[in-house]
Amino acid sequence: MREKKDKKEIAKRWFLQALRDLDDAKFNFSGERFNVACFLAQQSAEKALKAYLYLKGAEEVWGHSVGELCQDAKISITFLHDILMLFRV
Repeated sequence: MREKKDKKEIAKRWFLQALRDLDDAKFNFSGERFNVACFLAQQSAEKALKAYLYLKGAEEVWGHSVGELCQDAKISITFLHDILMLFRV
């Protein structure tokens, strides 16, 4: 049985991985590996959205569609601000 984890900690782990993916996307972009850069940028967006959903209380977050995750999150203008202020990134 899975242990109940603190949602803030889960959100933080997802967000930190999103930042790593974004950094890797930028690196690949600078090396003109555009296909890999696009894939990693999408992964970064997906993970940042999952972080947000966990932070806002989601029990489980499923899916890989950035569009659907945005709908689930009902993204507002404060999305990025909330995450950045929480983790001081």
